[in-house]
Amino acid sequence: MLFALSLLGCKEAPDSDVPTPDVPVETADTAVERPNVLILLADDLGVDNVGVYGVHPHHANTPTIDALAAEGMRFTTTWATPSCSPARAQVLTGRHGRRYGMGIRIDMGPSGAPFKLREEEVTLGELARTAGYSTSFVGKWHLNHFAADWELAPRVQGFDWFAISGGNLPITSSGQLGEYYHWERNENGVIAFSNTYATTAQVDDALSRIEAMPEPWLLVVAFNAPHEPFQPPPPALHTLGPVVGQPIPVRYRAAVEAMDTEIGRLLGGIPADVRSRTNVVFTADNGTPQEAVLAPIPHLQGKPSLTEGGLRVPLLVTGPGIEPGVTDAMTALTDLLPTVAGWMGADLVGPDGEPLALDGFDLRPWLDDPATPDGRALLYADRFTQYDHPNDSPVLERAVRTRRWKYATDGELEFLFDLDASPYDLLSTDLLQGGTFDPAVLDDMRQRLDQAVAERPFEYP
Repeated sequence: MLFALSLLGCKEAPDSDVPTPDVPVETADTAVERPNVLILLADDLGVDNVGVYGVHPHHANTPTIDALAAEGMRFTTTWATPSCSPARAQVLTGRHGRRYGMGIRIDMGPSGAPFKLREEEVTLGELARTAGYSTSFVGKWHLNHFAADWELAPRVQGFDWFAISGGNLPITSSGQLGEYYHWERNENGVIAFSNTYATTAQVDDALSRIEAMPEPWLLVVAFNAPHEPFQPPPPALHTLGPVVGQPIPVRYRAAVEAMDTEIGRLLGGIPADVRSRTNVVFTADNGTPQEAVLAPIPHLQGKPSLTEGGLRVPLLVTGPGIEPGVTDAMTALTDLLPTVAGWMGADLVGPDGEPLALDGFDLRPWLDDPATPDGRALLYADRFTQYDHPNDSPVLERAVRTRRWKYATDGELEFLFDLDASPYDLLSTDLLQGGTFDPAVLDDMRQRLDQAVAERPFEYP
């Protein structure tokens, strides 16, 4: 039960959410024709903990991320997913997990199913490689179980060089308990433990790759931070003072600030001429975990729920030709692949020459003009616990939202929220529990959900 479980623990637009092929391209005179691309992906960071979003009075200190927002475009209405493996797959494929059977995080433990992102999926790494880009992946992978070819998985998915953690730091391929100061690092198939604070080590790897890779390049830096375990980061990386023994929200915010500090080191370490040819994307895979949410935001507004607090993440894009601005366009992690492919001049086709069936939109029109009308009629998210056909899952939760309305269901219970009246879609604001609304709205949202599911069929019968 989608929202009930989370309590225990979520302009005019076209009728269809399927992208159209003819998307205007960026027109700024200063844009680099084929820029380098740096994607920074935080792990469990909602908009409530990024200062520039102004959502929470006691957000984490994020001066570097705030400065990125001041340089480029800030998207205010971006959905991720309630679970990290599907979110990472969305970034790499531009497609929702129901198309390829990934609806929940991969359980990396010995009892977990030996599941992986299907090799038939065309990834951002593969598109970049085909377009003549150097490709590297640093940080959290979490797209292959240890028993499902994880040793060389990023290379199979298009990355020439990689240095990854398999998934969440505590679980390792050897069975040895990992953490931020002692974690399993896989560099191009050579696996060893690192005793360098993970966020610092990942920035070290990123700087090394930027120095080594021929341009143009694609570099994905997928931080483990600020995901649990909520360990105090090195004191030099944050301003909160001693945090040993402090509650989880304090340690969590210290980890966010430590990541922000290291992102500053990364961006400052890129030679000026290289940075002038580089587009930077910053986002996250899920919202803030519920354990770290602080009042006045309701505690249950966070990961792993399908509430707005669990799904809404920061999305910032900077680079040559991208003017500072803010847009409320409805966007999603699936939009990254077509946008980056557009920068690269990569054709959105598969090995068979057929166009890719994507769920994302090329965001360059909004980077050129933040007032561009919405490209989609709705946002869609789901959660299912089967590593196969989502309709066979014993748990199947789905949600859609338009500008104003949000509808969610677990197949039995239904929920309807007016987000204009309350941004927090908790049970107390569920219109189906005694609120006043036009019944036609409920019918419309049910139809929109059915349409969203129909447009994202499972493709591996």
